[in-house]
Amino acid sequence: YKKNNHWIGLNGKDIKITVEDISFGLRSLGIDKHSNIAILSNNSPKWAMCDYGIICSAMTTVTIYSTLIDKQIEFILNDSASKLIFVENIEQLNKIQNLFSVCINLEYIVIMDDSCDNESDTIMNISTFFDKGKSFSQNYHLSFADMISSINEDDILTLIYTSGTTGVPKGVMLTHKNLISNIKATLKIAPFNNNETFLSFLPLSHVLERMGGHFTGFAIGAKTYYAESIEKVSDNLGETNPTIVISVPRL
Repeated sequence: YKKNNHWIGLNGKDIKITVEDISFGLRSLGIDKHSNIAILSNNSPKWAMCDYGIICSAMTTVTIYSTLIDKQIEFILNDSASKLIFVENIEQLNKIQNLFSVCINLEYIVIMDDSCDNESDTIMNISTFFDKGKSFSQNYHLSFADMISSINEDDILTLIYTSGTTGVPKGVMLTHKNLISNIKATLKIAPFNNNETFLSFLPLSHVLERMGGHFTGFAIGAKTYYAESIEKVSDNLGETNPTIVISVPRL
């Protein structure tokens, strides 16, 4: 990811530790397996790690476009009965705080950029959430491997909501088997090498980037750069020299 005009990398070990902390963090709050957990954010390494953390905790990721207005977010959170939401920053936190009282199942908000100055039992920065997970893991009766092994291929991996242009949005239920079958099919026809580099710019809240750039890229051990924005894609292409991009006709 790019910060202060420099590309900063994360290695596999650090990613694994973070994903474990997220998985145990969810369990530390008393959230049951198979619960729905939402992400409201633009693409970033933290988006990816939150997704993996949710999945490895045997829960389901609910993806929400960062550009949606309050009423649309309220519908998705209530329809999915999401228990916790990861939000990108203060701007997204303000949206959720305005909805907190009408989202009857929502119990926790976690701020991904650590920008909240007034944490509480229900609203916390992600570093606080990491600490909860790390501490909880010391005495929890399940190991990280145990949590993963409890997942069935027919468990729902993610809920992705339709745009609403054809009526009330519907949460499309995709299982672990659904996503894995797509990854396997992709790997059969695409001659990937061992040192591929991806540039991620399509929204991870949509299934194309999620399956093609996120899960498939990780499955082949590729390096992923996260574009600063759609407007900066052309600049970022020149800076990162990706071998693969997932794109759509508009781009």
